[in-house]
Amino acid sequence: MNRKIILFWSILTMAYSALVLAQTSPPKLPDCPPKSQRIGGVPPTDKAIGCVDKQGRKQGVWLFFYDSGQKRQQGEFINGQEQGDWIMWHLNGKTRIQMSFVNGKAHGRLRSWYESGQLNEDGTFENDKRHGLSVGYHSNGQKAEEGSYWNDLREGEWTSWYVTGQIATQEQWRHGLLHGAYVQWDEHGRKMAEGGYESGQKRGIWWIWPDPEMSPGMIDYD
Repeated sequence: MNRKIILFWSILTMAYSALVLAQTSPPKLPDCPPKSQRIGGVPPTDKAIGCVDKQGRKQGVWLFFYDSGQKRQQGEFINGQEQGDWIMWHLNGKTRIQMSFVNGKAHGRLRSWYESGQLNEDGTFENDKRHGLSVGYHSNGQKAEEGSYWNDLREGEWTSWYVTGQIATQEQWRHGLLHGAYVQWDEHGRKMAEGGYESGQKRGIWWIWPDPEMSPGMIDYD
């Protein structure tokens, strides 16, 4: 019996030692680019590991850590600027963000996830600004909103949904301001408000349904 206990604790100790070693040993990264050298390390002494050149600029692949030692983000630098594909993680180890950079600026597709692993957002950047179609999701996987950006500003039709999948709003945007028709529904699909905007301000006739069993009230914003 004593032998079994000793053997059990020996195996447990070895497993724990291996885990600690794995968490504290520097991860394997690609070799540093020419004329640069490796610096940094893993927590608790350091929070990042990568390469720098003689001018102190980050070069090559860098890996950043949470205080716990878990990986936080990884990507490549060229002359101190983010370049190419980057990945970021939640503290639980699941992917948080995947995105791309060109000369230090976000450029290309960006996707983000909840800690559960469920997709949170899917969109694109151009020259460090949101540009093009963007779709957001609730944590249960239902679509939350969808629309387009132009030069970091909302543009055109946007639609939002409740977590149940029921439509919540349909609205028009121009240059980042509400402009055009606007309709809002409650969680049961009953219309709550309908009207129009002009450069972010309510304009014209608006119809309001304070109670679905009652006739709508009218407000004139002109």
